Amino acid sequence: MSKKFGFIGLGLSLAILPYPAVCASPLAMPDAGVISSNINKDREWRPKNDTDEVEVDINLGQQQLADNKIKVKVNEIQLSGNTIYSTQELLEHVNHFIMPQMTFEDMLKVSQAITDYYRDHGYMTTIAYLPTQNITEGNIRIDVMEGAYDEISFDNTSELVTGRAEGLTHRAKKDRVINKHELDRMLLILNDIPGVKAHGILSPGETRGEANTLFKLTTTERSGGFIYADNFGNTYTGRNRIGVLYHWNNVGHVGDQLQLGYMRSTQRNDLQNYSIKYELPILNFGTFGALEYYRTDYELGGKYRPLHAYGYSDTLRLTTRTPMKRTLDNNLYFRFNAGITRLTDRIGYWDTDSRKHLFGIRFGLDGDYRTKSYASSYKVMHTIGRLVMDTRYAMAGDVFNTEGFYQKTNFDFYHIQRLNSNLTAHFTLSGQKSWNNLDSSEKFYIAGYNGVRAFPQGEACGDDGVLGSLELRQSLGNNFQLAAFYDAGWVNVINNNPFGANSSRYLQGVGLGLIYQKSGDWYARIDHARPVGNPYSESYGHDADGIWWFQAVKKI
Repeated sequence: MSKKFGFIGLGLSLAILPYPAVCASPLAMPDAGVISSNINKDREWRPKNDTDEVEVDINLGQQQLADNKIKVKVNEIQLSGNTIYSTQELLEHVNHFIMPQMTFEDMLKVSQAITDYYRDHGYMTTIAYLPTQNITEGNIRIDVMEGAYDEISFDNTSELVTGRAEGLTHRAKKDRVINKHELDRMLLILNDIPGVKAHGILSPGETRGEANTLFKLTTTERSGGFIYADNFGNTYTGRNRIGVLYHWNNVGHVGDQLQLGYMRSTQRNDLQNYSIKYELPILNFGTFGALEYYRTDYELGGKYRPLHAYGYSDTLRLTTRTPMKRTLDNNLYFRFNAGITRLTDRIGYWDTDSRKHLFGIRFGLDGDYRTKSYASSYKVMHTIGRLVMDTRYAMAGDVFNTEGFYQKTNFDFYHIQRLNSNLTAHFTLSGQKSWNNLDSSEKFYIAGYNGVRAFPQGEACGDDGVLGSLELRQSLGNNFQLAAFYDAGWVNVINNNPFGANSSRYLQGVGLGLIYQKSGDWYARIDHARPVGNPYSESYGHDADGIWWFQAVKKI
C-alpha cells in the first residue's frame, strides 16, 4: 500500500468515527490547535489585593462645642458653601434631626450628619460646621467646607517619568473638590503600573478648606520572574515540562513592561513554547494595551513517533484593558482583543501538509469584588472569528464544516469563601456556548489539571460545555495547606453533527492535594485525583485509575 493511499485511508477512517474520537480517541492525533489550547492556562485567578494608599494629615475631627442645654427657637436651617449637593437634598437627609427648639448639641448633630453624608459619598475632606453667629430670628447657619485641591506635587523616585504620572492623575486639579473614590482610582491606576508603588498624602493647604496633595512614587521591582516545573502536558508531547517567565518593568519609563517566556517538554524536543509580550498604559484613563506573540512547536511521541507527526502554531494578538470601575473592593474592566493564529500540522511519513489560519476579535467584561470574608472574580467574553483552510489537506480534513465565520461566548467565575480562620472554600465555574462547529483551537476542554483532574490532558472537548470545581483548603501551619476537591465537567462535542446525533461527555472526579506557599518566593503543589462514576478514558483506551499532578514555582 502506498503512503498516499495510507493517508487517504486514515482520513476516511477518522471521518466515519463518531465525533468524540476527534478529541480523545487513540485513533485521532492531537493537532496544533489541541496542543496550543492547553498551554499557559491558569486554573484560577484571584481578585486584586488592593490596599488604601491615601494618607490624610488634616484635622477632620468633629467640631467641639461647650456643653450647653439651652434651647433656641429654630425657624430655618441655612446652608452655605455647598456646591456638590443642593441645600434641599442635604436638608432632606437631616430633616429628622431638625426640631422647633434645639440645643447647640442638637445643631452639632445636624452639621455632623451633613459631614457624614459627604464622606459616605467619597468627599473625604468635607466638613460642615457651625460658624459663630447671633441667633435672633431662629435662623441657624451651617457652613460647608467641601475641601478642594490646592498644590499638587510629586515625590517620584520610581522608574516612571513624572510627566506620565501627572497624566494619570490629571483629575487632581487645583480648586477641584476632593473625592476619595476619584483619588483612590488615580492611585490604584498608578499602582497597576508594573514595578511602581504609589501613595497619596493630603496636608493643609495655604487657603482654609483646601489641601495640598503629594503623590509619592517608589520602585518596587525593576525586573523579575519565575521558573517552574509541572506535569500538565499532553501524553504524546510529554507530560513533564519546565519553563521560565521573565519581565522588565518600565523599559521606556512610561509604565511599560516587556515579558519573555519559554517552556519545553522534557520528552526530547517534543514540545516548545515561546512567548513575548509588550504592555504599556494608553492615554490617561487607566487603559493598558499589549502586543503579544506566541509560538508553539510540537512533535508527537508514543505510538505516533513512527509517523513523524509534527507542527506548530503562531499567534499574534493586540489586547486592551480599560477600567470602567476601579475601587479598593470592586473593579470592572472592558477587554478587547484582536488577533490572528496560524496552525500547521504535518505527517512526514505521508508527506502531508495541513495549514489553516483563523482571525477574529474578542470583547467583554471582567471584574472582581471582595470583602473581609469572601472574594469573587468573573469574566464574560464573546468571540467573532473566521477560519480559513490554506491547503488541500486541511480542506479534506474539514469533515465537520468548521471553515468560515464562527461565534462563541465564554464565562468564568471564581469565588473564595473564608469559613473560619484556617478553612477556605474555593469554587470555580466556567463554560462556553458556540453557534457554529469549531476548530480544535477554539473548543472547550474539560479534562486535565485545568479541568477534571481525574482524567488526562485533552481527554474531552467540545463546542459547548460547562466545568466546575469545589475545593476546601485547610491551613496546616508553616505555609502548608491540605486541599480536598471535587471536579465535574460536561461538553457537547459538536454543535451541529452532519453525520447524525450529537454526542456528549460527562466527567467527574475527586482528589486530595498538598500546597506549600511562601509568599514572594516558592509555590508548590501535588495532587492525586480519581474518577467518580464512569472511569473510562478514551485517551488511554481503558479505565483511568488515578492521576498524580505536581507543580513547583520559584520566584527569581
